Amino acid sequence: MDIRLPVDEVAKFPEPIREFWEIYAYEEIHDGIRTATLSCDFSRHMNHSNTPNIHKGTTAIRDIKVGEELTCDYYTFALDASRLLANKLQITRP
Repeated sequence: MDIRLPVDEVAKFPEPIREFWEIYAYEEIHDGIRTATLSCDFSRHMNHSNTPNIHKGTTAIRDIKVGEELTCDYYTFALDASRLLANKLQITRP
């Protein structure tokens, strides 16, 4: 289940809520409108890989080993993939 809001609506949120959306939502065009899409399941924790093992968040591209991290290619769906990846680097750096 996803929640989609026009990007300009997200910008009006109070800072803590906006920060949450900036971390976990991605931008896409939905019904002709640039939207911020927030996945409400565990897929929002899926990480990027240039050699992902999951396609479109639901289909395995290859056999996945027990304990292996599930990954997807942000560039296949997120208009703001570069921003998301930059944010993840900032969050994970000590």
